Amino acid sequence: MADRPTLFSGSMVRAILAGTKTQTRRVLTDVPAVERPGDYLDSYCGGERTAENPRGMTHTWNRWTADHRCGPSFKVSYVPGDRLWVREAWAPNEAPGRDAETIYRADIHDQVAGYSSSDGISVSRWRPSIHMPRSRSRITLRVTDVRVERLQGISNEDAIAEGVEPLGEFPAGTMRYRDYSGTLSGTGNARRSFSTLWDSINGKKPGRTWADNPWVAAISFERESGDGRRKP
Repeated sequence: MADRPTLFSGSMVRAILAGTKTQTRRVLTDVPAVERPGDYLDSYCGGERTAENPRGMTHTWNRWTADHRCGPSFKVSYVPGDRLWVREAWAPNEAPGRDAETIYRADIHDQVAGYSSSDGISVSRWRPSIHMPRSRSRITLRVTDVRVERLQGISNEDAIAEGVEPLGEFPAGTMRYRDYSGTLSGTGNARRSFSTLWDSINGKKPGRTWADNPWVAAISFERESGDGRRKP
């Protein structure tokens, strides 16, 4: 099984640590069109069958016909059992004698550079998540399931599993979720909340917006390690 880095924003790191984020979606390219009734997309299940990957799913996916004949293929970079080590914004602690300690920007709610506190934390410059080495990563996730679907095919339940932020129940009995576009105080629909979260991350990338409705790998995971503490 693969061990690969995966980028997450500060709010999504906090959701992972809180246990409210158990899914992530990643854009796919070159997915063959599903044109005929009964056609479907599925992994070519020719790999080793294990407790973590009971179907023997591989990185090769195909368009299959209704009578299970194999059609055009494409690649998905995840299979059940893969380990994803989380990359997030970070910095070495610049307090005297503590430079081996890693500070995570998500822990102090994405503070700007120049942050310091009375408990021995000093950061002059944040390192972007893409530059985090494996040795500084504090969270490892284990992939439990992979699906391929259109982005807008996400259900309300899966949007909640993506870690959208609940704001509380108002009116009573109606949960509202964060609007990441900042245009509303919140929304009563988790799927709508996720659409604004998605565009806040991918909105400037051609062909990857919510309106573009790209094909995505819907990846479910469990947290294998990572308790949220600073890493020495």
